[in-house]
Amino acid sequence: MQPPAKKAKAAGGPYAPVPPKLPPKAGSAGGAPAFGSFGALPKGGKMLMPTKPHVPETVRPPVKQPAAGKAGGAGGQWGAPPAGSVGPKLIPAKAAPPASSNLFQSKAGPPSAAVPGQEPTFEQILAQNQRILDEQQRRMQEIQAQQEAAARRQEELERRKRDEEIRKQAEELQRQQLELKRLEDQNRREEAENTAKQLQLELNELVMVAEKDLDITTQASEPILNETSRKAMDDKDIIKVAEEFDNGGKKRTQAAIKTASAFMTGKHKQLVGVLEETRKTATEIITRVGKTERSLALLAGKISTVRISAQQRRDAEARKEAALREAKRQEDVFKKFDSGGDGKLTAEDIVLLCKEEYSFELTESRLEGIRKADCFKSTDGVPFAKFAQLRTLIGIARGEVIAKQRKEETERRRKIALEQIARIDKDAAEANQGILGIETEVVKAERNSTPLAALQHQKMFQPTAVEVAVEQVDTAVDAARDFIAAVQEQLQSLGGGEKGIAALEPEAQNQAKKHAQQTGFRLRGFEARLARAEGFAKSAKQKVELHNRKAALLREADAALQ
Repeated sequence: MQPPAKKAKAAGGPYAPVPPKLPPKAGSAGGAPAFGSFGALPKGGKMLMPTKPHVPETVRPPVKQPAAGKAGGAGGQWGAPPAGSVGPKLIPAKAAPPASSNLFQSKAGPPSAAVPGQEPTFEQILAQNQRILDEQQRRMQEIQAQQEAAARRQEELERRKRDEEIRKQAEELQRQQLELKRLEDQNRREEAENTAKQLQLELNELVMVAEKDLDITTQASEPILNETSRKAMDDKDIIKVAEEFDNGGKKRTQAAIKTASAFMTGKHKQLVGVLEETRKTATEIITRVGKTERSLALLAGKISTVRISAQQRRDAEARKEAALREAKRQEDVFKKFDSGGDGKLTAEDIVLLCKEEYSFELTESRLEGIRKADCFKSTDGVPFAKFAQLRTLIGIARGEVIAKQRKEETERRRKIALEQIARIDKDAAEANQGILGIETEVVKAERNSTPLAALQHQKMFQPTAVEVAVEQVDTAVDAARDFIAAVQEQLQSLGGGEKGIAALEPEAQNQAKKHAQQTGFRLRGFEARLARAEGFAKSAKQKVELHNRKAALLREADAALQ
């Protein structure tokens, strides 16, 4: 029996067959539909298509309506199948919605493969349905794209609105910051101005003090600065006024200028302020300080010139007076040694003059040279007119005597120095003999302290043996230090006896210092070694004492328990 769906002739029948379920298309995973097939999910996870296809009424295969009153029961020839019959399930056909209300209405006509007057095949119906679904999916994608574009536009508008608000807030914040900075700058300017004015007042007072001292000093020095009044003054008075200027007015003015300069040090920026008027005032005050200092220097230069001139004149007068006094003294000396009173000095007078006036013995050879000199030979004596020439000859002879004495003294001291150096070397050798005793005692102390050094890491030891070792170390250390003290005492009196090194000649002193340095270096080494051994002995002694105290406490505890 042929199914009723294949015998339908006209569209719009009451029932339409359900297409059979097809296998999944190639390219889909696990039977899931590929892109464009039924049940595809667009971006965002929203379902765009129903899970079952909707076949429009225009492409459904026509269902033949049974004639009224014919066999087959109510519903016509192809009505509802009788109970118990087997065939395709039929569903009532719904009326197609109007085009204006159906968003997914296809604009495609009947299948192109359908022949007029013939029913479309099942494959043609499926192809037509697929085209309709693709069209609907395309429209859904367009709608979704439009919605996303609208959302992006809305988001862009909101972003622009937020950016505009942020910009306005930033501008307002910047304006507030600029206003705050302006106020701070204004406050700083006002504070700078107040500080500058206060500093200028203080500096002005200091400058006025310096200017006043300069005026007083200038007035006091006016007598020696005025040429007319200076000529009427004695050089002694001029020098006195100049000294008063140096010790009085000049020092006071310099101190005042120094105070003003010290006040300005590091305060120039605060002094000038920020306004032009304040800057001008500060410049004027600072200029006054420099002007006062330059005026004082100029005044000091003028007074120094006047003082130097007066001092030179006075020195010249003093030299002239000294020359006159010396000439008078030489005349008196000549008269004193002129034994004959004839205005001439004989050879005997010259010898006596050298002995008493110049403190040296004139040799016979030099006396013979004076006799042959022009000052003596022409008149068989030395007149007062040639006394100066005689003094020159006496000075030469005296120089020779002094040079000879110095040479003899140098030779004498050289011999003494050699003797002292020999004695120093001998004393140093004797002192070094004590080094052997020191070395012996130091070695003994180190040998006895070696077990004591290891005692610090031992818990078990014999107190008696430790005490004996400590006593031996102390004895060796005391003996070594006695030797060291004896050697040091010998070094302090090398070659000088009880007077010490200070009584020696410079060469001998250098030799004694050399021996003292060499021996002292060795003694310091011995002291360091002794200190180390003594430290070990002291630590061991403390440990023994601690052990004895613990033992005593234990004995007392045992006695108390018994």
